[in-house]
Amino acid sequence: MKYCLWLLLMGSSVYAQPKNMKEAMVYLDRECADSLKTVIKEGIPVDLRDIKIADWLDNRKSKLNRYLLHKGIHTEQKVIIITAYKDHLLGKPLDEDVLYTPWLKLEEKHHRDTAAYLKGTYIPKDLNDAIVQIDKMWDDKTKQQNKKIAYLLDPKT
Repeated sequence: MKYCLWLLLMGSSVYAQPKNMKEAMVYLDRECADSLKTVIKEGIPVDLRDIKIADWLDNRKSKLNRYLLHKGIHTEQKVIIITAYKDHLLGKPLDEDVLYTPWLKLEEKHHRDTAAYLKGTYIPKDLNDAIVQIDKMWDDKTKQQNKKIAYLLDPKT
């Protein structure tokens, strides 16, 4: 009996976990103090333990975690929820496609870079890095041949 009463009193905040982003917004509205909502609106970093988001996502079997994984979001789930909640507090409607798009692009790039790294393929950081890496790979004879070709294509160089 005591255990049932305790679950009824504590169940809403401790054991209840959202299963999707809409439910997460409802839970956060209910659980966050007004002062915390103000901090989130202003974009000030918050300790996620104060909001229970960490509890929702640290368990790989949680419904919200599985929901985000199904949507293709494998990393930065906590940041996405805070971003969505900030938008919610500012009165913006929840548009998950718009919310996830930049994160999906980052995850795709990270996946591609990781796969290339594991295969032993170096991916240059930028154009200058690519030129430096090519310069390191070519021997002097190849460099001279390329200079001749470049001169034939554009004698000004």
